[in-house]
Amino acid sequence: MSSVRGGDLSSRRAMPSSRCSFWRSVSSTVATISFCTVLFAGTSVKADFDVAGYVQQHYEDVCAVAPVAQEAATPGPLDAETMEEHGLEFVAMNVIYRHGSRTSKHAPTECFSGAFAESLTHFDCDVHSGFVLQWLNKSHPEGQEVMGDPPFVKTYHNGYLPSKQAEKRRCAPGQLVSAAADQLRTLAHGIKEKYFPSYTEVPHRNTTRMYSTDVDRTIASTYLLQAALFGNKISNEMVKLETRPLSEDAWSHNAPCDAAQEVLSSAEKVPEPEELGEPLRKKWKALFGREFSLKCHDQVVVANCTGHLPDTTLANGQSLLAQVVAANFIQEEAKYRRYREEWAMMVGPALLELQDFARSQADGSDNRSLGLWATHDTVIIPLLETLGVWDGRWPQYAEANILEIYKSTTPGSSKVWVRLLRRGKPLQVPSCKTQGPAGLCDLDELLPQNVVDLRDPVKRSARCTVVSAAATPTASSAAAASPNGVGHSSKASSKSAAWIQVYFFSFMLLYALGRLLSWQAWQWEGVLVDLDIHEAIGPPALRMKVLTPLALRLGMVSSSEPAKRRSWLRRRRLCRLQQAAVSARRCHGLSMPSVPSERAGCRRATSAKQETNTSLNISTTTTTTTRWDSR
Repeated sequence: MSSVRGGDLSSRRAMPSSRCSFWRSVSSTVATISFCTVLFAGTSVKADFDVAGYVQQHYEDVCAVAPVAQEAATPGPLDAETMEEHGLEFVAMNVIYRHGSRTSKHAPTECFSGAFAESLTHFDCDVHSGFVLQWLNKSHPEGQEVMGDPPFVKTYHNGYLPSKQAEKRRCAPGQLVSAAADQLRTLAHGIKEKYFPSYTEVPHRNTTRMYSTDVDRTIASTYLLQAALFGNKISNEMVKLETRPLSEDAWSHNAPCDAAQEVLSSAEKVPEPEELGEPLRKKWKALFGREFSLKCHDQVVVANCTGHLPDTTLANGQSLLAQVVAANFIQEEAKYRRYREEWAMMVGPALLELQDFARSQADGSDNRSLGLWATHDTVIIPLLETLGVWDGRWPQYAEANILEIYKSTTPGSSKVWVRLLRRGKPLQVPSCKTQGPAGLCDLDELLPQNVVDLRDPVKRSARCTVVSAAATPTASSAAAASPNGVGHSSKASSKSAAWIQVYFFSFMLLYALGRLLSWQAWQWEGVLVDLDIHEAIGPPALRMKVLTPLALRLGMVSSSEPAKRRSWLRRRRLCRLQQAAVSARRCHGLSMPSVPSERAGCRRATSAKQETNTSLNISTTTTTTTRWDSR
């Protein structure tokens, strides 16, 4: 033993600075571990929110100015050499695209006031939707179809207010603007240049399936795209456009499913960064004279894409434009990520329809080798998220997601292979576990199992039926425990998840630190056992089911540790608490009390340790250390 180990109380008084430094080091270590635990557990310690970087990451090129964005979206099918090498033939394609640039869906006066609000009603709206009537002539023996001639075209005006320039045309909410024509014309050019040469028989109107949600802007976008693809030549032949009522259309994320609709309608908002809370609302109020709400995001994006946004909102990287876009995206991303299972129920039938149509294109049962599916950004996102390929980027105006269809040329093979592209880049769909030739996906494995199950009416009914709170969990609560989605969890489960994070990261950080400093060779040998982390923290159930087994697995404790050693550990912890009090008094210059009984108890604890180590064959390497519990 060293002189320090066997010294009296006076000898220990001569070293107050070293002892104080020692305890300060311990405190610093604990503080560092606590900080890391809080940081990794995702609590309130946060770095500054990078608004500009966030917007650049998620809203890059959302305006999709023609022709750059559209040209990049149509790379063309696999080259002829690759297809010949793998025995493939390109037979068809489907384009799932967002409508072109539009006006805002909300009245400008809800978010702005004055001249700026008025300017947002006078975009260049040269794209007008219209309609043609078709009916059966019952007097004709064969019930011949009759087409109305000429077609009606809708034109929008201001309200009848003579003092407010009634002659000015007012754009309707959500109406296409002139930029949409350029976007869709460029997209059509890319399809014709890159894909049509690979067809055995080039598509035309009668061999093209056109589907659109029953909304003016998607119908008008379909018209513009097909006109650019096939020309504007007038024909007496009726061009058919397929659609469904919005209330039950999966391409408008409205597939009939009461349980999913109920969960999504009551979805809770997620906490927003401090910069996007009250400071943003105050800035908006001061600048525009209206209360801010998330629907104002649409107004700002539209104004930016059409050049109407005031310069005052674009001052710097932390601009009002960026803050508004980020505030909205945080809520939207959380909605799609957390309720993934519910969204799969709402858009899943659209994916099933697309898969069935692709199969019929490949086997020739449907001669329409081109499919055009006009929809919305709020549908493209859950479609991609359901497939597990959404990267967080918001869909551009006129963005095209292309599903290429290939079939095998090998005799006797009926395999159908597909490739899904977004913005011109192939996507790796997780459900396609094994890739086919040239990295293609088997069409039968394209959709995840939770979507495939929707084909079973019994399973779909069970997942879409609303049950009371006292009954069995709904689809959303099942999703909370599912690996496919977070689901709609309660506050209690959220709190439990937070505690699990804290316990896990605390435990792993302490273990990593112990391994780094080689506890067995240092004077704090066995410190994790001394602190008895596996028995001293957390609810009993957590200690028994998580921490103790993990400590045993990592070799921190022995399952055969005798009662004598555990008794020694308890006495030694008591000694450490007593000596900590003595050390604290010394650090503050206070008188030192005589603690003979405590010192004797510590010596007994040390003796017990040595006996225990001998019986357990534990190598002791700290005979000359200056530990308080050995005195």
